Amino acid sequence: MNRVYTPLALKLHAFGLSRLHDPNWTGCDLYERIKDKDKNEPGEMLFKALETGLLYHLGLWMLDEYFNEFDEGFYIERELESEYRIWYLEDFIEAIIQFVPKSKGSANIKAGIALIEKIDGLYEFANEDKYYNFLVSKKGISQIVKCYKNIYKEFETYLPDFFRAYAIKYAEMVFHDRELCAFISELLVQIGYDGTYHPNETPPKQWVQRRPIPAWAIKAVRARDRGHCAECGRAVTEELEGDEHIDHIIPLKLAGTNDLVNLQLLCDECNLLKSANLIPIKSSIPPYLKKLHPKKPKVC
Repeated sequence: MNRVYTPLALKLHAFGLSRLHDPNWTGCDLYERIKDKDKNEPGEMLFKALETGLLYHLGLWMLDEYFNEFDEGFYIERELESEYRIWYLEDFIEAIIQFVPKSKGSANIKAGIALIEKIDGLYEFANEDKYYNFLVSKKGISQIVKCYKNIYKEFETYLPDFFRAYAIKYAEMVFHDRELCAFISELLVQIGYDGTYHPNETPPKQWVQRRPIPAWAIKAVRARDRGHCAECGRAVTEELEGDEHIDHIIPLKLAGTNDLVNLQLLCDECNLLKSANLIPIKSSIPPYLKKLHPKKPKVC
């Protein structure tokens, strides 16, 4: 059984994109979180490819902000408005029910469902004004937030595994998109994270030594890039149209890392041409809607 509620997973992915495109968040929160991780586990994340590397921890950090593990209720109470609060509560209840099937019998879950039905009823059987007025009223906000906090506290012991499942899903969704991975790798350079405790204004330089890429990471990159060179498209894995190379999207000499987010598959020729330079990154998402893509002009 898939224990991840897809609508919530998609919203968390969108929430993550909004944070990654916020210079204030990346320059402050992201920088500090990576710094704290490095202080607690020096020489680990970013220095080597880890199964629970940057993408997994990005997922955990996004979840922490979305659900506020250490200050539950802050996001729903202060950052959301009007009907977005009730939708947030509804997603949380559905996610908990899917993750903990026996939770259907919980009095707090039943109370949450009843509250949602009550509010929906205002829209369906009264009028829109009454519905929206309740959602922005102190009474309405209080009931929604209290309901959320009660469910959060009741199922708090399940939350570490809950967070892990959604963090893995988040990491996989981001890794599927090579251009997004390149964006995150470049972001680390832009915010000045070079393994020290203070950003600097000097040009990017190498701060991570090359490490052997573990077999699981090579397999993941091959699968994501479908055995084809990310630059020229040659089939380097199955059809052996040249030797395969695991390339650092941001070269180590330009402050790149050994994290999975910074890896792609190249053929020997493209890897040699690229060397320690930056090149535009091509999408890893196949053109499923081929008829909508412009055809390449015929060469006469």
